[in-house]
Order: sequence, then C-alpha cells, then structure tokens
Amino acid sequence: MNLMQIHINEGHGWQNQLIRDVNLPEGSLAMLIRRQDETIIPKGDTRILAGDEVVLNVPAYESVNDIELREITIDKDHPWNGCRIEDLDLEDHVLVAMIKREDRNIIPKGQTKIQEGDVVVVYN
Repeated sequence: MNLMQIHINEGHGWQNQLIRDVNLPEGSLAMLIRRQDETIIPKGDTRILAGDEVVLNVPAYESVNDIELREITIDKDHPWNGCRIEDLDLEDHVLVAMIKREDRNIIPKGQTKIQEGDVVVVYN
C-alpha cells in the first residue's frame, strides 16, 4: 500500500468539496481524513474542509529504466548546507525531488533551506 497525505489549506481546490466530486489521482482511494482530533473514514458524501489531512492509497510507481534518483547526504562542509533550493546552480534536467530530514520527508519548494544532516534526493 502506498499512502499519500494531502493537507487542505484555505483556498485549496478540494476545500468544501464532496469526496465523490474531487478529481482523485487515477486508481487512488481516499482512505481517511484527519480533522483536528478526529479520524474520519470518508464516503462519497464526506465534505473536505480547510485544515483536513486527506490520506490517499495511490498506485505504486512503476520504474522506467531512464530515471535515476541519487541521495546526497549534507554534512557541515557541503556547499549546499544552508542554501535554499532556488539558489542552487543546478543543470536544467536536475530536480531536487525530496529532502529526508530526521523522521520527515519534505517535498521542497524554492524557498526550502537545506540543512546539515539532510539527505537530498535528486532526480537526473
């Protein structure tokens, strides 16, 4: 089972929509909604609210031979330590796909700052 968590911010396209009316990824299933201290098993008529965490069961990715992921461990002397993603001088075909930080997996944005101890997952 591959789970994906989506936080519903104020203004998110799914906010105030019924589960049956949102465009879920192909082959996925809404497994649960965390709403404050409550866990909801959603049905088609369950309304998604701002602040909800929607957990989806999504199909596994089937690898294609031309995709290469590389993990880079950031120590105190690494040139990326303390840099924001948008400030890295990366080639056009290189993408920082994820940052593993302690017990979290972060999907980075341009403003995300890389820290000592991070494991940066790069797609070539």
